[in-house]
Amino acid sequence: GKYVHNCSTKKLAKVSLAEATTGLAFIPNPFAEGAERFVYRCTEIYVPPEKYKSWWLEPWERNEFTSARALRTGLRMVCKEAKAEENMGLPFHERFARIQADAAALA
Repeated sequence: GKYVHNCSTKKLAKVSLAEATTGLAFIPNPFAEGAERFVYRCTEIYVPPEKYKSWWLEPWERNEFTSARALRTGLRMVCKEAKAEENMGLPFHERFARIQADAAALA
């Protein structure tokens, strides 16, 4: 799912994915890393119903990387993963989302 920090309630709030989105896709190799998290490129995607079971497998099995099996429906984004096990879980993510929301409000 997709969440944003709500400054008035001080909680994470679930937000809708882009229209016609059936999921998220990300590149499995991090493109950057910070002190506490890995950063990956990701995007919201639409997968046609007839491709649900195999959309991600087909191009890799045939070494074919030019034909799309899913369509990007949203903006290009980043997703983050904690490096240390103690930084996993909701409290860690809520704290970082709050800090980012505060920084965006001040910018």
